[in-house]
Amino acid sequence: MNDFSTAAVIYSDEGDAANAALWQAAAELRRLGFRPGGLLNPLDGQGRHIKSRLVSIADGVEFSIFQNLGSGSTGCKLDDGRLAAAGAAVREAVRSHADLVFVNKFGHAEIENRGLLAEYLAAAAAGIPVLTCLHRNYLADWRDFCGGEGVELAVDADAAAAWALAAIAQRRGAGA
Repeated sequence: MNDFSTAAVIYSDEGDAANAALWQAAAELRRLGFRPGGLLNPLDGQGRHIKSRLVSIADGVEFSIFQNLGSGSTGCKLDDGRLAAAGAAVREAVRSHADLVFVNKFGHAEIENRGLLAEYLAAAAAGIPVLTCLHRNYLADWRDFCGGEGVELAVDADAAAAWALAAIAQRRGAGA
């Protein structure tokens, strides 16, 4: 049995439905009395995820993670300093032994050993299950990162919640 469980909701589009599935899974965990933690992108009124911000699942604190590069800029807008500050929500979830940690996505920053990778690994080291989103383009990198042990989920809130509940049950059964 693995000491750590991780799963990704795999998407091929902009990721709006995948993000919504994670929010629904987090809500279901809370409804059942569990303590999820971590970060997700907020959803706007049309159900689209807002890439420039992250929200702490535990307390609703919102973080802006993009830098303003000006109009016409084609550079990466991700502000590593702001993302590191937002990562405090994941670090707190690990410190407080959350039942499950959400990480908004596993993407190019994590593949490049940046982004929320350190926080992801801290959850892994603590044995806390992690649920994230993953664009299909990064599937090979995800599989390498997980050593072939990561669970790949369809864009489905019920499947995400079911996996989360099973991972929490497995962790508790292992005495965590």
